[in-house]
Amino acid sequence: MHKAYTRMQRTYSELVFERWLDNNGLSWRPIPTEQVRTPDYAVILGPSAEIVFELKQIESDRNWEDDIVHGGEIGAFVRERINRSKPQIRTSSSQGKPTVLVVFNAYDPLQLSGTEDHDFIFAMYGAYTLKMSVESGKIIEGFHGRGKSFQANKNTSFSAIARLKEGGREAAIRMTIFENIHARVPIDYDSLPPCFEVVRFNLL
Repeated sequence: MHKAYTRMQRTYSELVFERWLDNNGLSWRPIPTEQVRTPDYAVILGPSAEIVFELKQIESDRNWEDDIVHGGEIGAFVRERINRSKPQIRTSSSQGKPTVLVVFNAYDPLQLSGTEDHDFIFAMYGAYTLKMSVESGKIIEGFHGRGKSFQANKNTSFSAIARLKEGGREAAIRMTIFENIHARVPIDYDSLPPCFEVVRFNLL
């Protein structure tokens, strides 16, 4: 179906995503733009199995090489893309479809700054916090605290967040999915093909 797809002005992340889909033999279709904001793609994994994907890029008006300092709050880039994509994600999730936000780092040539595993984990479940005993000075508890975007009553329309990464060894394209344990419409992870790298959580 996608062979006739001719939508103009696709972002670079969309071109990379489509190449990853085709390289792995996955069937997909673009979701037509409607009056309400909708996600970008539907990926067909079986006769009645479909996952919807919304793509967001991390980019800047400045070149990476021109910025002397690179850094910032862990998870900030990912958290911002979560906030930006809420309307599209809700539209699909309300129809009972598992829906994934895909983040592509188009700013850092190495695609690391702001999109490493801990950036996704902190943005989703909060900064890792250590509680120490005043008397002994020893750590007595560790937990995810401030800055969590996902809770039992918050952003449950997101089935997962994913990182799309181009490059590395053999210039491969990789897709890593980070599970939302609070998802209203969870993904059947056992049915996913091996091209999906999955990070699952047990934080409850």
